[in-house]
Amino acid sequence: MSGRGGDLGPPGPLATRVIAAPVVSPERVLALAERHGGSLATFFDAPPPRGPRWAFVGWGEAARAEAQGEGALAEVAADVERILASVEPRGASPEGTPGPRLFGGMAFAPGAQGGRGVLRSGVSASARSSASSSASSSASSSAPSWEGFADASFVLPAWSYATDGERAVLRAIVPRDALDDAELRLVSLARELWEREGQGRDGHGVEAASSALSASAYEELCAPEEFRRLVRDALGCFQEGALEKVVLAAPGLLTAEVPFGIGEALARLREGYLGCARFALPRGKAVFLGASPERLVAVDGGKVDVDALAGSAPRREDDALAARALLESMKDRREHALVVEAIARALAPVCASLEVPAEPVVRTLRNVHHLSSPIRGELLGRASVLALAARLHPTPAICGTPREAALSWIQAREPAPRGWYAGAVGWIGEGGEGALWVGLRSALVEGAKAWLYAGVGLVAGSDPDAELNETRVKRRPMLSALGGLPGGAV
Repeated sequence: MSGRGGDLGPPGPLATRVIAAPVVSPERVLALAERHGGSLATFFDAPPPRGPRWAFVGWGEAARAEAQGEGALAEVAADVERILASVEPRGASPEGTPGPRLFGGMAFAPGAQGGRGVLRSGVSASARSSASSSASSSASSSAPSWEGFADASFVLPAWSYATDGERAVLRAIVPRDALDDAELRLVSLARELWEREGQGRDGHGVEAASSALSASAYEELCAPEEFRRLVRDALGCFQEGALEKVVLAAPGLLTAEVPFGIGEALARLREGYLGCARFALPRGKAVFLGASPERLVAVDGGKVDVDALAGSAPRREDDALAARALLESMKDRREHALVVEAIARALAPVCASLEVPAEPVVRTLRNVHHLSSPIRGELLGRASVLALAARLHPTPAICGTPREAALSWIQAREPAPRGWYAGAVGWIGEGGEGALWVGLRSALVEGAKAWLYAGVGLVAGSDPDAELNETRVKRRPMLSALGGLPGGAV
């Protein structure tokens, strides 16, 4: 754990002050935050299981809880508790204001970040060794870099803006001896927001881009024939009984002539994916950006909420028939049941009661249908959202079953490291309460490059061409958000 007091002084005991602020679109505040902070800012906006929905923008760093390895979540949970216990509130806060929160995420698996330039070109060691050196060199130059994204990492912003659409607050968390200066700065920030409200905005509530993407190039980093071969490899494992399900993920690379606008991308995601968790989490020079439809776990007032989301079908002209076909698909129902059963087993020992739907429902997003089962429970006692995440993650929805066999298959065969893709992103607050969403429908963005991830759940009966098409459908949200939907890419 490290403690930093933003730009106002050395680490030490922290204090927090909250003041009312004007209601401004959080995407617009993101640009302001980056100007004041001098670096990429944090963004998180997700529908809660209950209560008002708050969107957050944070910048600067008051403290960080970060760890590596198998015990990373437990170590981070303990550090978060110590950090929040050290923050002394000063002055009255507007009624209903959320308390201090740390924002961040966790990797798909320990060490899933890989190294810079790591991009596998085959399904096995022998296949990889036979790949040409020129192909390997090209692959390395296109590989995603997750440098700076630890196995688990959560940051307490020194400065933050939060709004539920009807009210808004600005918060400072700084060393106690710097609080007077911080209060003056809060007032100045609020005044700037009032002055800028309504100026220079487009329909998204963000400043119009000074220059649109004049050109972009897109490439799939796992070639179609290679992807189909990986699906057939999985089908062979199912036939042998080594696996029951495995999730195959592969990135594509979108390259622009100018750096991507994170605020603009988030605003576009808001238009089409309001029911999802939108996030932008910077580490180093890169930001993990997305709109996830799947809540891994939320803890609020002794209640736990989890989404089982597995089984998908693209939307089409005869949409009602597509949704009905998904609900009646034995393949997709089997895949979904594996996820529901795993979640129920993980939660049962820590819950006094657990509500598990007998049948899934179809959840429809802008471009895809999903089978969904919301699972709710009453906890036996206090439990940190990170402790519950450790029990649940990775679920069969993003890994497979049996878990260890699926992890081994993924690590040996997938073309690129997942990093935080299919890990979890979100927040944690006092008492271990918080919310984590699976890092899906996402991209790793660094300047003018964006690595767009998509995955598919494979079970017996999966069709290689259908699975390839599904990955392309699932990339559409981020391709559209980042301003690139080239012909033939989806």
